[in-house]
Amino acid sequence: HREGTEFTSVKVLVVQTATRGYGRFELKHGATDLALIEPLIRQSDEALDNGGPVDLIVWPEGAVPRPMNFEYRYSHLYERLQDWIKRRRTALVFGAASHDLAVDETGLFNSVFYFTADGQMASNEYRKKNLVPIAEYMPLMPSLSNHGFLAGDRFRSFDLGRIKVTPILCYD
Repeated sequence: HREGTEFTSVKVLVVQTATRGYGRFELKHGATDLALIEPLIRQSDEALDNGGPVDLIVWPEGAVPRPMNFEYRYSHLYERLQDWIKRRRTALVFGAASHDLAVDETGLFNSVFYFTADGQMASNEYRKKNLVPIAEYMPLMPSLSNHGFLAGDRFRSFDLGRIKVTPILCYD
């Protein structure tokens, strides 16, 4: 602590559920994308109801089983998250895939998204820079490159008002 330096206190709620591989297993076996986020919403609600308000909720990598780019903002999944965030008046950071067809034909990234406490999604997500070999991409096998994620090119910070948060995912 340097003299004259001010510190900002931020209350954060971290929620983790047990899903397998970005919900792919559950989706293949009949679960809906909304059914996969409901446990996170329930756990978050329970923690907020028992512990009081927080400045930020953090859900895990791959928490939302569908791409969540800005162009998906009219989907039922996006609307459910937005309505819940507005009701709770708490910012949310979570992991999900994102598409960018301008970058690549498959254009799939392992990403982090940020919703403000008033339910607005930041226009740019963070795209994971350092991918896990085999799990997220196939090294030395370009023919299988469309079976994984693409690497992002930079870190990104989300402005929470009083502080900025820079997410990292697993191998970053």
